[in-house]
Amino acid sequence: MDVKYEYTKGSDYKYNFESNFELDKLADVSGAKLILKGDNTQSVSGTLEYNTDAAAVSLEGGVKGGKVQFPFSVGLAPVEGLEVGVSGTVTDKPDASQLYEKVSVNYSQSGFGAFIGLSKNFAALEARGIYQVNGDTKVAIKAADVLKGAPELTVGAEYKVDGE
Repeated sequence: MDVKYEYTKGSDYKYNFESNFELDKLADVSGAKLILKGDNTQSVSGTLEYNTDAAAVSLEGGVKGGKVQFPFSVGLAPVEGLEVGVSGTVTDKPDASQLYEKVSVNYSQSGFGAFIGLSKNFAALEARGIYQVNGDTKVAIKAADVLKGAPELTVGAEYKVDGE
């Protein structure tokens, strides 16, 4: 555990604190960390982070500048090569749409990778892919603003030339 306090004196004073607790040592919960923060501007928050090979979770909650907010992000790796992520911010007026502000799916294996990202509650879509043709050549494509009708496409390639 570590604790940090700061006080800045001036025409407007500032005071804040941060405490970090490694829960694998304090409570025998491997991969977990708790962070508490606060200051003199009506902001107090707590963050719980948990990481393993198959999952990463970050939950934060508290009052920031007088407003209640609970930002979160969850990342899962259910099988090798596949990663799924979801994030959002729950406020003092909860709504189901706050639970999926951003959603992403990423798949990669030797020589191939694909990504699909949805944001703004499924109003914006981006897709990317990369393919390694051989040891010297890679081809990639990105499509942004896919749901707007005319997506913006970017295509790229990388080719390595030997010394001759």
